[in-house]
Amino acid sequence: MWTRADLKSQAKVQMKGRYWNYLGVSLIPALMSYVASIPISIVTTILVFMGVMSSSSEFLESGNFSFFYSADNFTIDDFEKILEDMRIDDSFTLFRNLIATNIFSILANSLVALLVMYPITVGIMRWYVRARETNNLPLNVCFSTFKRNSYLKTVWAMLYYNFWLFIWFLLLWVPGIIKSYSYKMIPFILADNPNIGARRALKLSNAMTKGHKMDMFVLDLSFIGWYLLGWLACCIGIIAVVPYHHATMAELYDVLKKEAVDKGSCTMQELGYVPLEVDD
Repeated sequence: MWTRADLKSQAKVQMKGRYWNYLGVSLIPALMSYVASIPISIVTTILVFMGVMSSSSEFLESGNFSFFYSADNFTIDDFEKILEDMRIDDSFTLFRNLIATNIFSILANSLVALLVMYPITVGIMRWYVRARETNNLPLNVCFSTFKRNSYLKTVWAMLYYNFWLFIWFLLLWVPGIIKSYSYKMIPFILADNPNIGARRALKLSNAMTKGHKMDMFVLDLSFIGWYLLGWLACCIGIIAVVPYHHATMAELYDVLKKEAVDKGSCTMQELGYVPLEVDD
């Protein structure tokens, strides 16, 4: 039976002398999310601006676009006057354009999450799991899920997992939280074997976490103090806690994986491990 102290202690052993590697890996999702958000923010801003301008009849009829060339010719007061002079149909057009812009932003961010962040999440969990086995693991392991033979299967499995998690949270918060712990090992399972299949990964995660969900919840609670300290340190400290948390979860996965194999819920081969050939 695992304990919080044992998992955290083992995580510290794994991170010893390699903390900066762990920190670098943990920063990848934030960096990729930021990079992906830049074009979305630019397009969204342009769409909002165009929507406001197109809904102003006075602005369109005047044909005064000189503010594009000289900021001195168009001030905030001019912009506010345009909004004040709008007719009802102009206001409706503005509302419609803003709704369309919000829909674009939601769809764009959802696609980024689905096509980029989901595979990256699994890739990072793969790095954490494999980092337990070697001290010289390259960072490109985090991007290994983008390979042709595993990318679409990873995306589908993560979409399947998040869909069912969303359904459970629609019912009530408590069932949603419970199921979130039932499915918590799915990214790790996919990290071991992205070809295992969405349904099988979900079922296996349920089997692995059976009887452990409350202990897992308490394990997560034990990191709250660290996150609060990180928040007090201008949120920078939170970044430092994430590698420790992920490393601890990788240790938990290793324990639950071995337990599942011992119980016959799965085999190491199913999780992508190739048995060693031993000569007689």
